[in-house]
Amino acid sequence: MLRALTRLFVLAVGMMAVVVMAAEDFLRTEPAEGTQDTDRSGDGPTDDTPDTVVDAIAQTGPFGTLHVALKTSGMIETLEAAGPFTVFAPTDDAFAAVGETLDAWLAAPETLTRILRHHIVSGRLTRAELAEREMLTSLARTRLRLDHDGERLTVGGAAIDEPDVEAGNGIIHGIDTVLEPPARRTPARDT
Repeated sequence: MLRALTRLFVLAVGMMAVVVMAAEDFLRTEPAEGTQDTDRSGDGPTDDTPDTVVDAIAQTGPFGTLHVALKTSGMIETLEAAGPFTVFAPTDDAFAAVGETLDAWLAAPETLTRILRHHIVSGRLTRAELAEREMLTSLARTRLRLDHDGERLTVGGAAIDEPDVEAGNGIIHGIDTVLEPPARRTPARDT
């Protein structure tokens, strides 16, 4: 009796494995020609969207310096988390404009981390959604002012030139200036 139950169990497990493999093959196939794929509506990430905002920064546009800064500061792990994140990504030209200051930031990871966190907010906010806001709070717990002048949208005074770069865990907006957070307030000491 035990031997018969064991065989029945092994047979059932084998059949379940076949069903699971068939289901995986079915889910991996492309839609039939002439049918519409409803998952690719343009309202968010698609199959070819980078998995994380870090991947999108590494693969899209002129963000090489930002990628180096993220590695140096240790922010890669943060931005590979589930998120979602909205990243205001300074372009390579924006970093070039700060000149030697960039070298000082790269030599001081704590300062660099604060600057980078000032460029990131929680949530996935498209350009259209940003245009409806006036203020955001960054991961550095600093405020970012949004201004809209017709078609031009700025965040903290930086123009959003490359909006809506999608990633699986967020969205990136390329900006033309590196945003510096306000100086930290030090508590007054009693004398």
